[in-house]
Amino acid sequence: MEPEQGGAVTGVGGGPTGADAGWFVDPVGRSHARWHDGTAWTATIALGGAAVTDPWGTEGVDADAPRFVVGSPVVPEVLAASNPRRRRRAARRARREARRAHERAVAAADRAVRDLEQARDEELRRARMALAAAEDPRGGRVGEYRGIVLFERVLITPSGVEVLLRGASASVDSGGSLAVTHRPTLTRAAAGGLLLGPIGVLGSLAVRKREVHDGREVFLHIDTELGALVVQCPGSDGLVARQFATTIVNLARGLEARDRERAEVASAARAVIARLESDTRALDSARAEAARVRVDPGLLGAIEASERVIAALEAGPAAPHVRRPDGEDATQGDSGPKPLP
Repeated sequence: MEPEQGGAVTGVGGGPTGADAGWFVDPVGRSHARWHDGTAWTATIALGGAAVTDPWGTEGVDADAPRFVVGSPVVPEVLAASNPRRRRRAARRARREARRAHERAVAAADRAVRDLEQARDEELRRARMALAAAEDPRGGRVGEYRGIVLFERVLITPSGVEVLLRGASASVDSGGSLAVTHRPTLTRAAAGGLLLGPIGVLGSLAVRKREVHDGREVFLHIDTELGALVVQCPGSDGLVARQFATTIVNLARGLEARDRERAEVASAARAVIARLESDTRALDSARAEAARVRVDPGLLGAIEASERVIAALEAGPAAPHVRRPDGEDATQGDSGPKPLP
């Protein structure tokens, strides 16, 4: 049985744990004496006339280190290593290491909390962005040409009219073919006020076919649920205009499928947001662990133990009762082990 922590160090010698249990010269020199329970060295050391726990435990203690009674003349190198100055340095080093261990543990726990918070915030941000995009009645912006702004679900005319793409179609024609193939539509569009572009030219094209037009010009023609839109384009824009028209057609054809996909994305995003906002167990656990580490008795206990050792050494601790080579008990003076002859 080891001596009671904080109790007076007396009666060094055989004990209830075995005939060889007792106080002996500390083989690593961090104290006046270290307790051997008859089987192995322990972390209990004698400082200031009391039994305390070595902040470093049994680190560096050779399990097979020989046991010498304190004051033995046959171990001068061991006794020299246990002088008060070296013990104080070792105790201060132990305190620094204990403080650093506590600081590292706190920093690691705080970092774990920050990592979880950042990951949660990022996942929430992405989910909210996905939900906002899925619920946007216009859909994502696709592009713009000649004042027409195109989105996934609607287009906005140069005059600011918003038109749903459901059922829309688009094509590009030259001035002459436009007048022939789209004359009824153009007439209705002009009457309804939806005709875009240089209305004078197109009006003449639809009503007075006698006027001559530049054959190099092309016209983007868009049919929607609200009527037709026609935009005059430079002849050099033929390819660009056709690509824009093709995009409108493709968006209109895939509108219903995209709406179903958007609904699924919105549902999944809402589920993620609800989960993250309601289930905070991982984050709560990390925060609780960070709070626990700050007051961890093991980490703080090591600091307090090293401070007690330092205080005892600086106060000039008395040596424990030790056994002389002849087996008799003897108490050393306050200055530490008696000088060797």
